[in-house]
Amino acid sequence: MAAAGYAVKTEPGAVLAAEDEPWRARAEPDPALTLRGELWPVEVQREVSPRVVAKWAKSLELSGQLALMLYNEQARRKQQMILFEARYKLPAGVIRLVSIEAMEAGGWAWEELTTPL
Repeated sequence: MAAAGYAVKTEPGAVLAAEDEPWRARAEPDPALTLRGELWPVEVQREVSPRVVAKWAKSLELSGQLALMLYNEQARRKQQMILFEARYKLPAGVIRLVSIEAMEAGGWAWEELTTPL
């Protein structure tokens, strides 16, 4: 990601529901990167399944945005469809998806899914 010009935090720390109550709800992203001046928590996703939607919902609820990196385009498309089908159950926010396969081929076009209010 850094080689493509993104500012990356490799150990961003937890995203907390309340800074003064660190034991409350939290999400722990893999890295974080800056997109258009905003810090986005990033999850490098190995498992593509409806089971992980709850994890992404928590991250989205805490930060309002989430970037998912999947290993290949097939997995990205599958995850995007799972999230699209669950969009009315997710907190409002923006999820961006990309595959490592596309990034290595020079295709840094993020697919974007906006969840409704």
